Amino acid sequence: MDGDREVGASAAIFSAYLQKVVGLIHKQAEEQEKEMAQLVDWMTQAVRSRRRIFVFGSGHAGLLAAELFYRTGGLALICPIFVPGTMVHHRPVTATSQAERVEGYSPVWLDAADPRPEELLVAISVSGRNPAAVDMALDAQKRGLRVVGVTSVSYSQEVSSRHSSGLRLFEVADLVVDIGGPVGDAVVDIPNHPGRVGPSSTVVGAALLNAAVCQVVHSISEEGQQPPVFMSANVPGGDEHNQKLLEQYRDFLTYL
Repeated sequence: MDGDREVGASAAIFSAYLQKVVGLIHKQAEEQEKEMAQLVDWMTQAVRSRRRIFVFGSGHAGLLAAELFYRTGGLALICPIFVPGTMVHHRPVTATSQAERVEGYSPVWLDAADPRPEELLVAISVSGRNPAAVDMALDAQKRGLRVVGVTSVSYSQEVSSRHSSGLRLFEVADLVVDIGGPVGDAVVDIPNHPGRVGPSSTVVGAALLNAAVCQVVHSISEEGQQPPVFMSANVPGGDEHNQKLLEQYRDFLTYL
């Protein structure tokens, strides 16, 4: 009987996380309908005009930047900005938390991408407090880019900025897409365990951003145009299709 109770408790925790995350996806999609529509419009304009859509995040927020580029069903014009030392694959990983707090560092890598006015930057930071994302947003605006901040507004409002301006990402972005979630990101309480587990930001952020890409592709296809979308390299014709896309945009894709 004790074993049955343990299995039941484990199943309840398992389900609790899934319910929390799925609930957050639906909640934020509904609450951010206007903001998501604006994001889709800006992305669509960028693709129509052969302009790049830069994506940036440090730490685990960088996983969302990686999620969006050079993958099946993704737009060829999405260009990641991976700032060395701030991504979780760097070692020691503890240093990445300090690297994203170094003011003035991340814009160096935006400059190297040679951004052009009216291109788009999607800056991702769950807490929105660290200089990496704030610097990137401010520098992009100076260069004439539109800046979308993907962040948890409720989380960010509960913490102070680490940037010398005192500003957080949601306070500097031209458009804010709120991915929700509590302070600290994790959403599941475990009995007899201090703190929460089960971060939500990666799942919710990926769902909303991929949904935006889907809508962009639909909008452009409805106009009778062929949007630049990658195929899987593991299906017949995928390599050839993708190579043509890369050749078409090679002159300014910064990830090649």
